[in-house]
Amino acid sequence: MGTTARPESWIHCTWITGILSGEKHCELAPWLLSHFRIDKRPRAFDLAAWTAEHTDMVLARARCLDAEGYTVFLEDQNDFVLKGKAGTLSGKCDLVAIRDDDVLVEDCKTGKQKDADFQQVLVYMFALPLLAAAPRPSPMTEAVRGKTIRGAVQYRTFRQEIQAEAFTVDRRARILDTIIRIGAGPRPSATPSAAECRYCDIPKSDCAARLDVDDMVAEVEVF
Repeated sequence: MGTTARPESWIHCTWITGILSGEKHCELAPWLLSHFRIDKRPRAFDLAAWTAEHTDMVLARARCLDAEGYTVFLEDQNDFVLKGKAGTLSGKCDLVAIRDDDVLVEDCKTGKQKDADFQQVLVYMFALPLLAAAPRPSPMTEAVRGKTIRGAVQYRTFRQEIQAEAFTVDRRARILDTIIRIGAGPRPSATPSAAECRYCDIPKSDCAARLDVDDMVAEVEVF
């Protein structure tokens, strides 16, 4: 397919969580993904195994929450698209659980704990009230309207709770600023590094500054 320009910017929430957490510094990668349809660089990743493990985690959490009296909405029921002037933000919460005035938005992670996981749930906490106020709410967002939202990240052996108070005015403003910057800002400069380029989806054909494995090795004669 190659690289083709999108008619308007489209931001999947996972493209900006590394920037929000400070774990990533190169804003060119999410900017390119948001403004262009790109043939991503192939990586060794067992998608089928990940999907099976992730689904098992989500269903196990859903059963626990159901037993606690929550009404639980799963994955595709929580798919969202928020269209704004700066672009469109999309995402999919693994679980939204509602009991009385308590709303829990939760993401399940099969890997190691990362600050970006925390930020991903904060983006969901940013998005849900906007969805609930939309003219055409879904059954899930209709149930969320006017209620307190808290979050959690569920890992294999522990969970990280995110209280409603953690979603501060400053954090909301930072999410909003990042969406506007990536969605409507000018093309940023690349900030290539060994750590980020190793796992970046952008091929060298779309980012000349990209560092490949061979570029990260410097030969010396002093030892």
